[in-house]
Amino acid sequence: MEGYILIGETGQTEMQTDHTRKYFPEMPFEPVSMLSEIRLAAGKSFSTHSSENSILIPVQGGLEMDRENVLVPGELACIIPPACTLQNASADHESRFLELVFRKPLPTRAMVAEIEVNTFNSGLPSLGSFRYRQEAAPAFNRICDCLIYVLTGNFEIENRFVKEEDALILHHTDALALECLSERGVFLFFRV
Repeated sequence: MEGYILIGETGQTEMQTDHTRKYFPEMPFEPVSMLSEIRLAAGKSFSTHSSENSILIPVQGGLEMDRENVLVPGELACIIPPACTLQNASADHESRFLELVFRKPLPTRAMVAEIEVNTFNSGLPSLGSFRYRQEAAPAFNRICDCLIYVLTGNFEIENRFVKEEDALILHHTDALALECLSERGVFLFFRV
């Protein structure tokens, strides 16, 4: 199994600005052209990519999608072109969310859905949430590629140490062995 770790400030495929950390299109994970972690100051807005499909996943705070809908942690939104503008739903606190931009159209229509936890299914991204020394060893029904982005905590995944804000990409795997090395750990998981 071949694997890549895209690490914090030293990763060659990464760009960081005041509020956005982006993993560039050279990211070696076929369906995703870019992974961004975005922090929006209170009351600020963000525009999605105009010509590409994306998935937004709030980690902290809410994103106002329109006057009636707020996307909150525990949900994800599939966004299809054209671009839309999202606003931090809080006038007092920063919001933090992930944006996955896809090279090809999503296999779903525009929607908001509850994000699954510890399912390790293929299709839409899910979250892994674990406590200190908790282990998991999910097996998949076919060989696949996996993207893991650590939101909080530290993990050992396939004998690799992966910390907060690291992305791990595994190619040609049919199983995963992981252990949480911090009091609490949460990661984004996506497999194709």
